[in-house]
Amino acid sequence: MLETDDGAGAVVDNYSTFIVVKGLFNLGNVEEGRRLIKYRWGKGCVPHVVFYNVIIDGYCGKGDLKGASRVLKELKLKGFLPTLETYGALVNGFCKAGEFEAVDQLLIEMAERGLHVNVQVFNNIIDSEYKHGNKSTTETMRRMAGMGCEPDITTYNTLINFSRRGGRITEVEELIERAKERGLLPNKFTYTPLMHVYCKQWDYVKASNVLFKIAETGDKPDLVSYGAFIHGIVVDGEIDVDGPRENGRRRVYFLMLKFTMF
Repeated sequence: MLETDDGAGAVVDNYSTFIVVKGLFNLGNVEEGRRLIKYRWGKGCVPHVVFYNVIIDGYCGKGDLKGASRVLKELKLKGFLPTLETYGALVNGFCKAGEFEAVDQLLIEMAERGLHVNVQVFNNIIDSEYKHGNKSTTETMRRMAGMGCEPDITTYNTLINFSRRGGRITEVEELIERAKERGLLPNKFTYTPLMHVYCKQWDYVKASNVLFKIAETGDKPDLVSYGAFIHGIVVDGEIDVDGPRENGRRRVYFLMLKFTMF
């Protein structure tokens, strides 16, 4: 398909090549995609940083961080400057592998180049740190502030969710208040973890009140929200610790009916 500019009258430009290469990379054919890029460059297509970015992203997607790093060096040797997209792909790749020292070096390089790291990059780092067992994100939050990046509600939702997994109810409540103080609007992803920890504490009154808080945000409680509450009742036995188990069953049926009518 990409041979038609050799005499058939059609011209294959950079954009056409990019689309095909992107498709190959999405299928996991990174090496084939890279060979195609080099072939097209030999046929007149102009090298561009966008091609290097897609190669780096392809290697990172396969977990081949050495390959991605080699392409980064090649990019620089060719006289191109890495873009935010370049660094973003590398940061995501190293985060997935739990190589946070490499992530730190990338952030330092971005700062030295005057590139503004967006909040999504930091959110991915924080989420990966927790998933790899890092219990504190203090350094990442400090660097985030130092690079002029403000946390958004997704940042707090990530922190809240992992505090919930540790059963730290006070920490969850404090994080929600800090988000509000920053002028951020909590949503169902903010409040559902709070409902989880209240259920763990058998405090079903507070847990049920969280459902109303979710509705107040403009979000509709979804299957996850109701499921968190119903799971707490079913596992722990009852809505009223002083009442019979049948009260808990009736409450479950009521919530299920309410959900279908919401």
